[in-house]
Amino acid sequence: MSRTRLIVGGVLIAAFVYLGLGAFKDTLTPYVSFAEARAAEGKNVQVTGGLTTDHRSWYSDDEERRFHFLMLEETTGDSLEVSFHGVRPATFEEAVSVVAIGTFDGRLFQARQVLTKCPSKYEGQDPAQHEVSMGRTAGQGDPRRP
Repeated sequence: MSRTRLIVGGVLIAAFVYLGLGAFKDTLTPYVSFAEARAAEGKNVQVTGGLTTDHRSWYSDDEERRFHFLMLEETTGDSLEVSFHGVRPATFEEAVSVVAIGTFDGRLFQARQVLTKCPSKYEGQDPAQHEVSMGRTAGQGDPRRP
């Protein structure tokens, strides 16, 4: 094998590694505070916060597939209005906290993705209770299946 081929091969491998790392870095979305999200206008970030107990602070426009809600930052008490192009997540009403991934446009946080964290319905229960709540007795399979 000639020395030229080794050099060309090494350069190609280095170029692919560089491009791969660059692409990976672009997909990283850091968690930031609401203030940092506002300051990073136009940059892709993640914010996390709670929801108000007043459900009038959010609404869903099913015709336009737009969902708006107000997030609260627990540490500072700051609020951030979020707009999401899509339907409201099914577990939104039970959510303990929400993660919104997107950009701040100068007025609203435009979310590309909304994730909810809900309290576990079965947290702290005996595993046998899971079966009972599913309409089964412990040790039996699914009664709907033959």
